[in-house]
Amino acid sequence: MYNALPPEELQKYKKDFKFFQDLRKTVKLRYSDTIDHKEYEAKMQKLMDNYISAEEVIRITNPVDILNTKAFEEEIERLGSKRAKADAIRTRLTKSVHAKWDENPSYYKKFSERIQEAIQEYRDKRISEAEYLNRMKDIMKDYQSGQTTEQYPNVIKENRNAQAFYGVTKDILSETKETAASYDTNTLGELASEMDNIIREHQKVDWHDNLEIHNRIAQELDDLLFDFKEKHNIDIDFDTIDKIIEQIKTVALRRY
Repeated sequence: MYNALPPEELQKYKKDFKFFQDLRKTVKLRYSDTIDHKEYEAKMQKLMDNYISAEEVIRITNPVDILNTKAFEEEIERLGSKRAKADAIRTRLTKSVHAKWDENPSYYKKFSERIQEAIQEYRDKRISEAEYLNRMKDIMKDYQSGQTTEQYPNVIKENRNAQAFYGVTKDILSETKETAASYDTNTLGELASEMDNIIREHQKVDWHDNLEIHNRIAQELDDLLFDFKEKHNIDIDFDTIDKIIEQIKTVALRRY
């Protein structure tokens, strides 16, 4: 048994509980905050059963995926200010970009840069809250639709996997100005297409954990890059070739 609380104290607990419940819901939406409450659930439930009687129960669920367009828009509308909505879009975009990064680093890097540019302009007071929200909405729409500013060569126009390999290879090669000036995009597109063929040739059900297949893929990619280097007279050092191979393998493991 427990001692009954005075009505005024019970009302205070109810009011405080409702305030923090609403605050938690808003923070979770705005900053994509998730906490494991399993350790405290039993104690919290007992406290609520003993002392609190609520007419309205608000269930706080995990934030919806930003790629679930309709559900995410409904979630954003539950927030009040333009700043809160913009922050919610930014944090959810950033979380999704980080989760998918290895699938196509070059593609997701561009979204990350756009997000950082917008938040920095807002922090520097170069854009208003309304403009900040509009920028985030524009980035979100492009992200949800899969839009990109990258112009891919025709040979990989319809091949998303080869496009990811193209972006990885292009970014690594562009780190050296001399190398970047030694090839054209069509040549690199053909290289990416051949990389895709190598992965597909060795792809099978258990290949993700099969080191023998990983080594075969690495060897064939090494041969391919060496031939590419010789054929087009491009100066690519061994460290750069190794870096490309490792990145291609990482992307392939996420995409196939």
